[in-house]
Amino acid sequence: MQHNLIDAATSRRISALRALLMLAVVGIHAPKGLLAHVVPTPEAGAVLNVVGRHLFQAAVPLYFAISGYLLFLRYPGGLDGYKGLVAKRLRTLFLPYLLVNGLWIAYVALFGAIPGIGGTSYLKARGVLPLLLGVDGWPLVYPLWFLRDLFAFFLAAPLFAVLIRRLPWAGLFLLWAAWNTLEIPRVSLDLGGAFFFCLGGVLAARRMNLDGLGRYLPLLWGLWALCIAASATLQLQGLWPGWQFPAWRASVLVGVATVWTASRGWRLGERAWLLRLSGSIFFVYLFHEPALSWLADLTPWLVLPGTAGQLAYVVLLAASATGLCLGLGAALRRLAPRVYGLFTGGR
Repeated sequence: MQHNLIDAATSRRISALRALLMLAVVGIHAPKGLLAHVVPTPEAGAVLNVVGRHLFQAAVPLYFAISGYLLFLRYPGGLDGYKGLVAKRLRTLFLPYLLVNGLWIAYVALFGAIPGIGGTSYLKARGVLPLLLGVDGWPLVYPLWFLRDLFAFFLAAPLFAVLIRRLPWAGLFLLWAAWNTLEIPRVSLDLGGAFFFCLGGVLAARRMNLDGLGRYLPLLWGLWALCIAASATLQLQGLWPGWQFPAWRASVLVGVATVWTASRGWRLGERAWLLRLSGSIFFVYLFHEPALSWLADLTPWLVLPGTAGQLAYVVLLAASATGLCLGLGAALRRLAPRVYGLFTGGR
């Protein structure tokens, strides 16, 4: 996948990294299957917190930052080109969001429930339209909030452009402060996503060196480890509740910088399997949550006692859901390519 204004190596790196980030998203949600059956051992709970609640949590913010960067490399602001921008994102983001979320809402209405996601009582309590659009709460399929928010940020691109070009650092500070302090009633947009989307835009507009922190990578790894240790300790021990989310958000910020900087040394753009996966990973993202829910519902007997057995079950769930979605996507692409194209926004 070639993006304008960036070299081919960086383009391949971004494509491969996006696939890796989506795998991390599956890893974030896989522990729900374990939690549906047992209370994790303290050791398993600590591992799941560090990995799923911290290490993998850099994935979505980094994806927001990459999206903002790629947009503002080409989009200068204003209304020129805005209509085409919105039309494209309607097809590639909002239509897949509506189709997949609507599919599972219809399934719940017809068949009663999706394990671990919701049933008809939840549907009646929230209402079909709020669940479909993800207003006044999350969409029915929770992970799809990312598409909803990303589409909203693209709609607000002219406003972001003004902020990025006139008040870049003050704007970032205000968004960071808002993320850490504000809770807007009845609005579930992720202010952290807005911060990272804007951060990517600032890097693009100022043509900053994306690998400028390369020489500080050991320091970044050390700082991220300290942030994770502090945040995980606060969460696992229930200490200082008022500081838990600020500490977690600091770990996310350092994690985004660390993962991006480290990805150059990983030579992701040379990993053929990741580049192949990048063409199919969006379908995995769209359908992994119901897949995890049903697989967990069918396999309580696979949960073995002890820390190792519990962690192995989480890994097995994540791998099985990913493989199942890849297989379903490949079959749909072969048997009904137009339907596959609608679900994936033409990817």
